[in-house]
Amino acid sequence: MLGIYIRGSAPEAIVDQVTCGDVGIEKAVIVPKPLYPLMLTRLHEFAPSKDYKNPALSRWGAKRALQGFLAGRCSKEFLALYLEKNPGLLDDVSDPGLFLDTVPEVDLAERLHELKLLPEDNRKKFVKAVSTYAIQGDDVYALNDGGIRKLFTDDEFDDMVRQVRTKLLPRLDGVRSDWESNHRSGEPPEEHMQVMLETFDRLKERFEGDEDAIKIIERETRRANEWIGEHTPDEPERSPRKLGKVAGPEKTQSERSIFDDIDADEDPEGE
Repeated sequence: MLGIYIRGSAPEAIVDQVTCGDVGIEKAVIVPKPLYPLMLTRLHEFAPSKDYKNPALSRWGAKRALQGFLAGRCSKEFLALYLEKNPGLLDDVSDPGLFLDTVPEVDLAERLHELKLLPEDNRKKFVKAVSTYAIQGDDVYALNDGGIRKLFTDDEFDDMVRQVRTKLLPRLDGVRSDWESNHRSGEPPEEHMQVMLETFDRLKERFEGDEDAIKIIERETRRANEWIGEHTPDEPERSPRKLGKVAGPEKTQSERSIFDDIDADEDPEGE
């Protein structure tokens, strides 16, 4: 019956309901080892998500769902089999895109590393990619995330932090200015600067106790907020609204009060 279900259901539905092996998810349907080949076939048929009208977003949605399934709902044995059939996945995982807090490659890289399925060359490539993002100021999420930290050796992590301190912070004003210059007409300034402000918060958390670093970060935070204020259009003043008297509905002949049946001459004491 489980085989019939896997064959007859859409892959995007299957990945929300099953696990390949027992990974401790309650109420999930566990696919046993004999059905792993069938699961590989169905996952290969994973189609772009229909939740997005844009083709690029559809492909991204499908990729996110598939990699999320591999990271959270698959045993080591199934993942090893999947990598054997899809070796190109390691290249994808080793080169995650920006916005590391949302891209699916990060969770999958962490899972593969935890299970000792991420080759050393791929681990180093991942570390180099996220370190470069941080040093350039494109994405500093790796500075504070515990999961990503596990993929670093102590020396690699310390080197990334040192380079962010010596290479990024001295030019943080330029990074902020570049971000401001990319503002698109019609985009709310506060919304546009949200990522930059989050970057400052993460830098401040990482360099807490470093007075010189904190001064730089707070200065750029202040300037970013000033830019937001300068580019946020004032709301037009509205003249006070005058409320007219609203006449109540006229009582029609067909409308009767609940008191209409009470005899006006009736003794209120009931005598």
